[in-house]
Order: sequence, then structure tokens, then C-alpha cells
Amino acid sequence: MEVKKCEQCGGTLKRLRVQKVWVCPFCDARYEGALEETAESHKDDNELNEEVFLIEADLSKIMKKENGKGCIKMIIHCMNTFETAKEVEEYMLKKLPYSDDIAVKNDREELIQNAMPMIQKVMEPGERVIVYGNTGIFSKGKEYFVITDKRCIFVSKKKIKSVLHTDIDSLKIADCANCTINGDYDKIIINLDANGRFQGALLAMICMLSFEEDCDRDRIRIV
Repeated sequence: MEVKKCEQCGGTLKRLRVQKVWVCPFCDARYEGALEETAESHKDDNELNEEVFLIEADLSKIMKKENGKGCIKMIIHCMNTFETAKEVEEYMLKKLPYSDDIAVKNDREELIQNAMPMIQKVMEPGERVIVYGNTGIFSKGKEYFVITDKRCIFVSKKKIKSVLHTDIDSLKIADCANCTINGDYDKIIINLDANGRFQGALLAMICMLSFEEDCDRDRIRIV
């Protein structure tokens, strides 16, 4: 039986679809592990969470290649293992290897600092950079993506585009694990690791950030 009322204020609880947590939108009380979930809400450990994703793509085609398989399996692993995007971030940065084209806090951080004059044009005060990824083969520092706690940013020389995590409607994941956001080929998160696992954790974190910001948002389409 699902408990629907907050024990503190009596408000109607909402279950965070990405997490095994119920929250009260009125007093912010959280209930973890105390509430039973229905059989319908149970997540299969081998499938993408259908409360979060609307699967329109043939995942078997994506998973025919090592990178695509590693990416999809890591998304599933992170969403079934961790309760918050912050936990995914810590796992991704501490446990998963990443290439020299990736920069994070305390590791090649100068690349992030060099990018700040450009990316601050679309950032809000207090917004935090999590991952920088260089995508230019011969133009290091001129073509890159940046993932913050609020949005994905894409820079190509003097052109900059961004999308809030809450505005992500669709993800198109290729068998190489490159991921196009909202069908816009100027908004591609390039896979920069050898097996797609870091990429999968990064995408899981982005999706969890989106649902943490708006737990009532529509499902993200995998196209």
C-alpha cells in the first residue's frame, strides 16, 4: 500500500521517478525506503527506467557496438544504483577512467577556466561546471561541450548553444555512444572514452538532474 500523505504536514507526497524517494512539495520532507512501491513501479535491473524514458529507438542496434552497449548499461546501472545525481557524479569522477580530453575540478581545471569567459554568457550566478569535454581535433579549446548542474553547453569557435537539463525532450544515442540532444546536431555530447561507460554515467547524471529539478516533467524520449 502506498502512503500518500506527509506525516509532518499532511500534504500529498510525490515519488521521485528517478529515485526510490518520496517528497512532500509543501514542507520538503523526504521518505526513503519507508514506502512500498507498486509492482508496476518496479524497475527491471536490465532495462532503462520506463518512468523516466520513453523508448522509441531499437536499443539492440545501439548495443551491437561496445561503446553503445557500455553507455546503455551504465545508464541503467547508475539509475538503479544511486539515489541522486550528486552520487552519480561522485561515482563517475572517482571510479570511472576518462580521457585526456575531459576536464573536471582539480584535473586539467585550466581548460575549464579558459572556457569560462565564453560559457558564462549562458550560465546563471552560482551555476557549477561538472565536466568539460574537448571535441576539436586540431582546435583544442575552441570546440567543446560543458555540463553544469543546470544545463549542457556546446561551443564551436565563436558559436555557443545551450539547453537546460529540464528542457531535454529527447536523446539520440548512436552505437558509438555519441548523444544528440533534442534532434539538434549542434548539441552533441561526444563520447570521449573507449567503452562508453563514462558517457553513460554522464547521461544518467544529466537525466537525474533534470528530474530532480522538475519531478513532474515528461519522460525523456530515446529516439
